[in-house]
Amino acid sequence: MIHLKILEVRNFMEKLLLEHSFDNFLLLEASIHTGNLFFIDGHRNPDFYTKEEYESLTGTEYALTPWKQLRHFCYEIIKGTKTPSQFKITFQLSKKDTAVFLKQTESSFLLEEIEGLFFHLKYDGSSLSCITGTSYRIFSLDKSLDRLWDQKVQSLLNLLEISFDFPS
Repeated sequence: MIHLKILEVRNFMEKLLLEHSFDNFLLLEASIHTGNLFFIDGHRNPDFYTKEEYESLTGTEYALTPWKQLRHFCYEIIKGTKTPSQFKITFQLSKKDTAVFLKQTESSFLLEEIEGLFFHLKYDGSSLSCITGTSYRIFSLDKSLDRLWDQKVQSLLNLLEISFDFPS
C-alpha cells in the first residue's frame, strides 16, 4: 500500500471525469460532498434485473459497475463553479484484468487467492490523494503482489501524465 499526492488536481479530474482513462475500473463506491452528500454504491442491485440480465452483466465478474457507466453521474454532481468540499472514490480492478496482471507480472498468487486490487481517491477540499490496496482471500506474509500493484498504479499515473509525489 502506498499513498500518493496528486500534484495537478485539475488535470487528474479531467482525466477522471471527462476522458476514458479510468473507464475499465470497477466502482466500489463513491461519496461526493457538495451542497448535499451523494453516495453511489457500485454494487449492482440484483432485484432491479431479471436473473438472466444480472448474470449477463456480472457473469464471473464482481457484481460491480464499471466506472464508464457511472462516470457521467459523478461529473454531473461535481461540475459547476464550486468544487466539492470533499469526495472519496474507490476503484477495483476487474477479475479479468487482475488475471492479466497476475500473468504479466508472473506473480505466484492465483486469481482465486485475491479478493481485489484497489485504489482509493480522497479529495479534502484542497488536495487529492491516491492510496493503493490489495485484499487477499488467504493469509500470506508475501507482499510481492502489493509492491507490484503499487508499481502498476504509479505506471498508470505516469502513462496518463498525472504528476504525483509521496507525502512526508
